[in-house]
Amino acid sequence: MIAILFHGIGALNNSCAQKVIESVKKVDNIRCIVPGMSSKTVVDSKANYIEFYDKPASSCLSGLSQIVRSVIIVTYSKSEDSGMAYGKIVIERAGINIPAIQLECSNWALAEWIPGNNSDLMRVLEGLGFRKISLPQFKKSIWYKDDKSFRRLQAATVDDFLLIEGRIIGRVIDKEVILICENECLVEIKGINVKKSGLEYLKKIGKIDINRLEIHSTPSISPTKGFPEIKHSTAGSGVVFVDHNAKHIYDLSGDIEGVVAVGDDTMDIIGEIMSQFQIPIIGIVDGDKDGLFKNVRFANDSIKIMTESDDEFGEKVSAEVFCGEQRSDRSFRDIYAAILAIGKDKIISVINL
Repeated sequence: MIAILFHGIGALNNSCAQKVIESVKKVDNIRCIVPGMSSKTVVDSKANYIEFYDKPASSCLSGLSQIVRSVIIVTYSKSEDSGMAYGKIVIERAGINIPAIQLECSNWALAEWIPGNNSDLMRVLEGLGFRKISLPQFKKSIWYKDDKSFRRLQAATVDDFLLIEGRIIGRVIDKEVILICENECLVEIKGINVKKSGLEYLKKIGKIDINRLEIHSTPSISPTKGFPEIKHSTAGSGVVFVDHNAKHIYDLSGDIEGVVAVGDDTMDIIGEIMSQFQIPIIGIVDGDKDGLFKNVRFANDSIKIMTESDDEFGEKVSAEVFCGEQRSDRSFRDIYAAILAIGKDKIISVINL
């Protein structure tokens, strides 16, 4: 059996992915895996042969390596270097010792990270048009010096957004991006123009494992052509509160009636995700959108509330409406009314989305 791991929506929603699936099936039985956040944004009932896991790619590969004879990582990245940097990190963290291939669909490149792959498989992939490349040589990703730890973000591009644990921290201003930790706390990021809210988040983040910190850069997040059909949800109950960090929506949501999202880009990301389930959101924003997400869709009855400071008003909503909790059993309508009631002198405008 061969495992095929798709990294993100772009890797799965294109003709390259389907060709890989159909061709590899002719060589051996397959298991198709989509890890991480994108496993929830790709919702297509027809894709019943794809398994979605809400855990890191390296964890998926580590488990699969016990039951398959080889793995294929499929990426669709902003550049070959970016895709290969991702593949290298995933392979190293997974700690696997079975044959491993990476297919970069943006330019049809094939990297054989761990040799020993079936000759029939290699012939099929090369027959699809993939060209075998030499393994790229990257600078050291993590190193230690004078009680400090350093981590280099490979293949960062100037003007990209930098995200840490799903939170927008700032924009890349140099091709060399390095995070510096001291006493397990992030003390500096070189090569980044850090936005105010990103700096505040870094102060709150506390102790971290720089090896496991989720970091990536991207020019934007956009639905690709052939985006899956909307899957209507069953009627849920309760409302979830999310403050500037969309990645945790899946840990909180389940079968819900609505979401309150604080932050311009957080509203967009969650709005797009929840639109696939026809779950409305209330976005609390102040107009400092970074433009990370393009062509956003929202479920019917979604609302945008404009304030002078979404951070301050978001804290007020958290304390007075959600009582400091991340979920309320109150109805979506009741939550909306409560937000309006406490925001008489804070709300600039209310817009139906």
